[in-house]
Amino acid sequence: MASPARRNLTIAQVLALVAAAACGMAALRNPTRLSSDLLLDLSLMIAVTAGIVGACGRGRARAFWAGYAIASSGYLLTQLVAVLPNGAPSKVYRSLPTRLLDSCFETLPLITMTASSNGPSGQLIWDVTRPSGERFTYVGRPSTAAEQAVVDKYFEQVDLDGYRRLGHAVFALIAGTAGGMLGLAVAPRGPSPEGRPVPDHGIAPDGSRA
Repeated sequence: MASPARRNLTIAQVLALVAAAACGMAALRNPTRLSSDLLLDLSLMIAVTAGIVGACGRGRARAFWAGYAIASSGYLLTQLVAVLPNGAPSKVYRSLPTRLLDSCFETLPLITMTASSNGPSGQLIWDVTRPSGERFTYVGRPSTAAEQAVVDKYFEQVDLDGYRRLGHAVFALIAGTAGGMLGLAVAPRGPSPEGRPVPDHGIAPDGSRA
């Protein structure tokens, strides 16, 4: 029987990794302000939890979570300007991941809205353009439920800074997982012949005194 220390990833673990990657890519393809904030919070919470388990855990689980915490936290720290809102101006420094996210943001099918004050009594006239290129204008409130839905979606969609936070959160999860796997790869392997660590309480696995 193969030792747990030498066991490869299980099918369930592989499926979990694939599902997590798919969810991350879906979030990047259909970003919202809510998903941006939630995923960043999630990546930070996992990094903190991984640090605690990596410091206080035991065995190969400790190796994985320590590697996860180092890689994920390190990535988030190096991308701090792009991750946090109201940071330094983006023109000062843009890392390679940030440049990649900026390029992806430009390809998103986003709704655009512009306003002018040429309406009656100085009211704003809003010019709305759908991703398909269709346009409509309104003063005050949209005239149909379909147009109102488009306007509501506009205020839910993410801006560039939010998209950066979302993307860096996804990349931090990926970096953390890679760091955890690296931690497992370099962790010392010292199982007993039966594939279990020898207990520390002075009794050998066969029941005799050590």
